[in-house]
Amino acid sequence: MKSCYLCGKPLASKADRTKDHVPPECIFPSEKPPNLLTLPCCRDCNSKYGKLDERMRNYLAILAATASGDAGDKARREVLRSPRGVADFLQHTRPHPTLTDPKGEPRHLFFFNDDELRDWLCRIVKGLYFAKAGERLSDATQYSVRKHPEVTPQSSLSFPMEDGLQFRPHFTYGRVPDVREVVWFLIFYDALMFSVAVQPPEEATQPNNSLEPTSTAGEKGDSNGH
Repeated sequence: MKSCYLCGKPLASKADRTKDHVPPECIFPSEKPPNLLTLPCCRDCNSKYGKLDERMRNYLAILAATASGDAGDKARREVLRSPRGVADFLQHTRPHPTLTDPKGEPRHLFFFNDDELRDWLCRIVKGLYFAKAGERLSDATQYSVRKHPEVTPQSSLSFPMEDGLQFRPHFTYGRVPDVREVVWFLIFYDALMFSVAVQPPEEATQPNNSLEPTSTAGEKGDSNGH
């Protein structure tokens, strides 16, 4: 019997049996890749991420500026079509204390909700692991999430096709095993990089959940922003 890749609940009832896309299909343009991963998921877990998927897509696609293509166009339309959407985006921005634009106005940094970002990125890693290993990561696994605003990823189209590049340029990933953990690198729109260090229970230590802000689309920041 199949079980939910997130919570492990047996999917005995057809009414509770759904499929989840990893990475979320909404981050892609209207013409989606034909090889999207679909994983067994219970209805509760699947419904939990619907609005969060769209919100994170909007944030990432806008921050990636033109690199996100028509996914970014859709994100900007969704944010701008209502005062609530604009207010939600703006509440995550703060003026940079020193950086200014050509007009002398302060540039702005974007601050994710750390808990939301951590939950969302870890969910993607759990899905990628499940697709590769055919089993869930232990509930006792510890995750340490980091942003990498100091890194400008190289275009994924410049590399030969290999595992982790099948969804390029909208989403690419890689994994680097270490002695005590496996670090997954997740890159969105060839522009924004995050890492998730996965520690098995026997090696787990207190996770580092401190996440740095990033600058808004098209703006270059210091060590705290893109």
